[in-house]
Amino acid sequence: MDFPIAREIDEQYEQNCVICTAPSKTFNIAGLQVSNIFISNKNLRRRFRKQVAAAGYSQVNTLGLVACQAAYTYGEDWLQQVKTYIEDNIEFVDAYLKQNLPQIKLLRPEGTYLIWLDCSALGLTAAEREQWLWHKAHLWLDGGGIFGKEGEAFERINIACPRALLLQGLEQLKQAVLELN
Repeated sequence: MDFPIAREIDEQYEQNCVICTAPSKTFNIAGLQVSNIFISNKNLRRRFRKQVAAAGYSQVNTLGLVACQAAYTYGEDWLQQVKTYIEDNIEFVDAYLKQNLPQIKLLRPEGTYLIWLDCSALGLTAAEREQWLWHKAHLWLDGGGIFGKEGEAFERINIACPRALLLQGLEQLKQAVLELN
């Protein structure tokens, strides 16, 4: 079966493209392990399939395929609502920090539900902050250091959650900061 990638791409480029996409994070179906791989070049596609089979991933995840099709076919309204909700949560966190925790700064995301908090003004090392967050704020965040030295002053938090849960986490953080000072 031929899969034209795009009518606007010259065939010489199309024959050298492998396009990989997935509905996993956008539609919260990562556990179904489904992705889309478009390979127009028949020889390259045959070689790819051989490698996939050799790696033991030759079985199709039927539930994942059905979920992917449903997400792409019927998920537009839901996706727009989720994007709005997440953007509102970003605004909520920004306002909360400015009002209650001005020493922690939000770095606005460019298209994700994971936000970065600059915690450098707290005066804690990454290791101290991890222990403090766990034992005092009762939060388990992603320390930015796992993403490289540049991230050591940061914490990453998932805001794709109900507002009440987000508020609870921020209140716990606020209380821990008050006790820290």
